[in-house]
Amino acid sequence: MSIRLPFNIQSADDICKLNENGSGGFFPVGANNFWHGGIHLQNTGAVTAIADGTIIAWRASDDWLSGQINKYKLTYSNSFVCIKHNYELPNKKTIDFYTVYMHLLPMSKYDDMQKKNPPVHLQSLTINTVVDPPEGLRLRNCKDGSIKIVVPCGEHVLLDHSEPTGKKFIALSKYDSAYKMVTYTDSSGKTYKDVYCYLDTTRGRACGADTYQIITTEDPPLITDGKKGWGLRLRSSAGAENKSNIIKVLPRGTAINAGKLVGNWLEVLDDSNTKIGYVFNYENGFTRTVNAKNSQNSKVVKCNIPVKAGDVIGYPGRYWSENVVHIELFTPDIEFMKYKHDSEHEKLIYRLRAGQKFKKCSGSCSEKSIPLTAGTVLKRLTPYEKIEKKESPYVNSREVQVESIGLWVTRSELGGYDNGIYDYKNAISKAYVTYPTSSNPTPSTEEVETHNKKSIKRNFGAFQKGLVLYKDTKYRNVFLKPKNPLKGWIKSNEISFTWDNDAKTYTLKETAKKWYDNNPEIISFDQPHEVTLEKDTEFESNDVETMTYKNEEWVGFKLEGATDRGWVKKSDIKDSIVDCYDWEKFFTTLTDKSEDGFCDVKEIIKEIESKSGNTQDKLLQADEIRRAIKDPTTARYLRRLAVRHPTEWSSLVDDSTNKWERLKKKPWKFDPDFVETQIKPHIKSLQWWDDAMIDGVDMMKLWFFHPVGFLKHFNKLNVNEPFLFPFKFKVNSYQKWPARFGDGRDKDESGVYHRKHAGCDLYAPIGTEIRAVRDGIVILEPYHFYNGTYAVEINHGDFICRYGEMKRDIPSDIKKGAKVKQGQIVGYVGKLKGMSQSMLHFEMFTGEATGNLSDKQNPPYMRRWDIINPAEWLNEGVL
Repeated sequence: MSIRLPFNIQSADDICKLNENGSGGFFPVGANNFWHGGIHLQNTGAVTAIADGTIIAWRASDDWLSGQINKYKLTYSNSFVCIKHNYELPNKKTIDFYTVYMHLLPMSKYDDMQKKNPPVHLQSLTINTVVDPPEGLRLRNCKDGSIKIVVPCGEHVLLDHSEPTGKKFIALSKYDSAYKMVTYTDSSGKTYKDVYCYLDTTRGRACGADTYQIITTEDPPLITDGKKGWGLRLRSSAGAENKSNIIKVLPRGTAINAGKLVGNWLEVLDDSNTKIGYVFNYENGFTRTVNAKNSQNSKVVKCNIPVKAGDVIGYPGRYWSENVVHIELFTPDIEFMKYKHDSEHEKLIYRLRAGQKFKKCSGSCSEKSIPLTAGTVLKRLTPYEKIEKKESPYVNSREVQVESIGLWVTRSELGGYDNGIYDYKNAISKAYVTYPTSSNPTPSTEEVETHNKKSIKRNFGAFQKGLVLYKDTKYRNVFLKPKNPLKGWIKSNEISFTWDNDAKTYTLKETAKKWYDNNPEIISFDQPHEVTLEKDTEFESNDVETMTYKNEEWVGFKLEGATDRGWVKKSDIKDSIVDCYDWEKFFTTLTDKSEDGFCDVKEIIKEIESKSGNTQDKLLQADEIRRAIKDPTTARYLRRLAVRHPTEWSSLVDDSTNKWERLKKKPWKFDPDFVETQIKPHIKSLQWWDDAMIDGVDMMKLWFFHPVGFLKHFNKLNVNEPFLFPFKFKVNSYQKWPARFGDGRDKDESGVYHRKHAGCDLYAPIGTEIRAVRDGIVILEPYHFYNGTYAVEINHGDFICRYGEMKRDIPSDIKKGAKVKQGQIVGYVGKLKGMSQSMLHFEMFTGEATGNLSDKQNPPYMRRWDIINPAEWLNEGVL
C-alpha cells in the first residue's frame, strides 16, 4: 500500500508544524472541549490522497458560505471528500480506515493553475491528442474523387441509394460493384453525403439493412495542419493486449466524462454516468478542467471513485476566513490494534526519557576490512594455557595470524600453470584484496605485499562458489602469504574451520564473516558516558547496536554531540522498547470515554493543562492547546492518541446526545438564543454524514487517530518504504526533452511521431552503478535490450521496474528468481551504439497486466498496458 503526505512536503514533522504553529484546529480536542477528530493545515498547495482508496462521498460548493458567531463574521467552505482505504497487515489481516478532507476550495474560486490540475472527482476532460490516430476507410467525393474523410475502424456507414452526382463514381461502380455510395455521421454530429468508398467484405461488415461497420485499418487518417485529426480509440474493455473491440474514435476536442482509472485506461461515461467504454490515459493527452456541472448544487454525492496515493482531491479553502483544510483519519475497527508481530516483521522503537544516563564501552573492537576467503590458513597465536581457563576472556576468542589468504592477481603475471600440482610458476610481489568490478577493471582496492613465492596455489573454492565475475578471465584468485603479518582476532563459534593440531592452524571452510582488530571479549561498561539526554528521544532499531557482555545484553545509541555510542543494559530500558506492530503499546488508546460531542477525558485535559496553565471552568481554549503543543512531550503524546468518540459530521449524533441543551448549561452557559441561531446552524451547514451514511459504520463509536501520527507509524512499519534513486547521486535529465516519459519517437518525414518514449532516461557516465530502488525479486535476468545494451526486470512488490540500456557485464547474482535488497547493485550504465550520451533507461509497470513488458501491438508506447510514468517516483527518490 502506498502512503503519501497530504501536501507536497517531504517531512511528516513539517506537516505537523503547519498544524501546531497554526491558529487552531488541533487533535483531538478543540476550544470549549468539543471533540476534534482531525487537524487543520494552513497551506495553498494541492491536497492529495494520503493512500490508495475509493472516494465514497463528496460535496463541492460553488462559492464561499458566510455566517456569524458573536461579533465574528465567517467566510468558510463546507466542501469535503471522504475516502475509504484498505490496508493489509503482515499477517494478511486487513483494516478499513477512512480519511476526510473538509473545507476544500469552492469550485468558482479555482485559479487557472488549479483548473489545469483539478481534483479526481471534479474533472472535465477534453481530448487534445492525436497520438492514437486510427486507420480506416477513405470516403471520396462523388464528383471528383477527392478524399473527404477517413472513417475509423469500428465506425458505421449507411448505404445511400439516391442518385449519385459524380461521373467518376458512376464509372467506378459500373467497373466494380464493391464501390458503394454511403452517408456517414462522425462523433461530432457532422454528416457526409454524396460520398463513396470501396466496401467489400474485407473492409466492411454488414450489421443490418444497409448498415456496415468498417473493419479495415489500411487507410491512414487525414491530418492536414498538424493539429486537426482523429484522437483516441474508444474500446469495449481496458487494455489493448486483450484485443478489445474499437467502438468508435473520439476526435480531438471531444469532451468526455471520465470514470475510474483501470491500470492506464480511463472509463468513459455517458451523461447518466453509465460506462460506455475505455480510452487510454495518455500523458498530456487531455485538457483537464474543473467541471462546474459536477457541483451537484452543493449536495452530498455518494460515489465509488478509485484514487491513488498522491492524486489531487482538492485545494485548501477557508474556515474562519483562513486558508485551511481539515484532515481526519478514523476507523470503526479497533481489533487490528491487537495484532502481534512475529520476528520477521519486528521493528523496535526505543523511547528514552530526558535524564537517561549511559555507559562507555571500553575495550571495544571493530571488524577488519580484509575478507578471509574459504581456504585461508590462520595460525593461532593465543597460548593454550590462556584458552583453557573457563573464566578467561580467551575462551571463545583466538588471536591469529594469516598464513595464506585468497588474493587477486592479474592472470598475465602468474606465468605457466602446472596441471599436475595446480600451481603457477611466477613469483608475485603484490596482489589485491578485492576482485575488481567489471565497471572498473583497474583494481582500486587495497594492495597487499606478498612473499616472493615460486609456487602459488589456485583458489578453486572461489571459482566454484561463483565469485569470478570477470568473464574475460583477466584475473585469478590464488593463495598467497602477506609479506607483513596480518594479525587479528576471531571467535571460534563464528567461523567454520578445520584444525591442524600439529601446525596449530585453522583452515577456513567458508569465508569468515567476522574478524576483529582486538579481542571482542575484553569489553567493559564501567565508565559513565559524558552525555545525558536533555530531552525525551526516540531511536529506531536500525540506528542502534546490541552487544552481549557477561550474559547481559547491552544497547548502544548514537548520541548528539558524542563521538562514541552511549550504552545501557537492555533490562534497564525494557519497558521503553516498543514494537511498532504492538499498536496498543505504541499508541495511547482511550476507549472508555464519553459518547457525545464533548471531551471529558481527564488524561487529555490534564496533559494540556500541565503545559498551558490552569483553565477556567475546566474549558479548554484554543490558545491553551496551542501553548501546550509547543512542548515536544505533549505534542508527541497528542500525535499518538487513539480516541473513540462520535463523528462531528452528523446532526443525528448531536440530537441524540442532547448536545445543544448541554451548551446552555454549566460550564458553557451559552445564551439559548445564541446556540439556536448561530452555533447550531453553523455546525449543521458543515455536516454531511447523514446524507452519506457509510455502510456498516457506527457513527457513535469511531476510533480517531492523529492523521500524521498514523502515517508516520505506517512508515515505521515500512508500508511506505522509501523509493531509492537508482544512482548514488541525483540527475534531472528525465525532466527534459527528449528524455521524458511520453516524448516523441520515430518521427517521419512529415514530422509526425509514431511512438512515445516508454520510460525516463537518466543520463550518467558509462559504468555508473545502478541500484535497486526497493527490495524485490528478479523476474527476468539480463537480456539484450536495445542497440548493444542490456536490461533486467525486477518485481518490487508494488510495481515492476525494467532497468534498461545497461552494460553486458551485470553482477552474477542478478539471476531469475534471485532476491535483491534495496540499494544492491543490479547493473552498470551502458553505451548505446552510435550515440554519445550514455544513460539508464528506466521503466515502471503497475503489475496489473501479465506477459512481456514490450508489446509492439499496443501503441503508442509499444509496451504492456499497465505502464506508468516513473517521473513522480524519481522526483521523490532518496539517495
